[in-house]
Order: sequence, then C-alpha cells, then structure tokens
Amino acid sequence: MRGAVAREGQCVTMRSGQLRHVGAIKFDGGTGTRDGFGSKPRAPVTVVANERFSIEPLSGAELIRAQQAQSDVTHRVKMRFRPGITTQHWIEYPDALTAGVVTLGIISVLNVRGRGRELELMCRERV
Repeated sequence: MRGAVAREGQCVTMRSGQLRHVGAIKFDGGTGTRDGFGSKPRAPVTVVANERFSIEPLSGAELIRAQQAQSDVTHRVKMRFRPGITTQHWIEYPDALTAGVVTLGIISVLNVRGRGRELELMCRERV
C-alpha cells in the first residue's frame, strides 16, 4: 500500500526509509556523589544504543510553536520505540557537511500514539 493514508484506528508502522540518519544514543553514568575534594568524579559516557533516526531541523512557524511549549527546541527526531530513553540521554550523529559530530540534547520524549512503536524526541543542538 504505497502512499496509502491510514484511517483513524488503523495500525501505522514507521517506514524504514524515513530513518536516514545513523547515530548513537548516549548517557552520562555519573552517580552524583562528590569525592573528598568536593567535585563530582567524571563517570564514563555509556553508549546506550546505535540507532537509525529521522532528524528534522525545525524552521519558521514550527520552531516558534515548539519554543512556546519547550524552550530552545531546534530539532525533531523520530525513531523506533526503545524503552528507557529520557531527557538524561543525548544523540550524536555525523554531520556530512562539516565532517564533524552533531550533538542533540533531548528535551522531551513522546511515545507516538502511546503504542510503543515510535518515539518523537524534541531536541536542542549542543554547541
């Protein structure tokens, strides 16, 4: 059913062709405890998963609407559902234009339609 529009209540699955970006979801495993000198020891960064994403920079009216609800949202990221993704995680993916790495901090996590099939992440680019 190529190009078919789903009706209310029908099962909609995410098309793999939409997931064009490959990147890593990372988490800083810091314990929050302080050492004898009063500073937090730097915990190793953990790669939670290597995933495929659809990453869309927000522009124009979308950006204004998103920023009214959440401050400084710059990107919308869609991915297959993965339990345990929180705002403590971030996404890193290679930037083809600069040959560098783009880092997106996750501001909010939405389980699309509450069905456990797709996540929509509202993110802010870290500089």
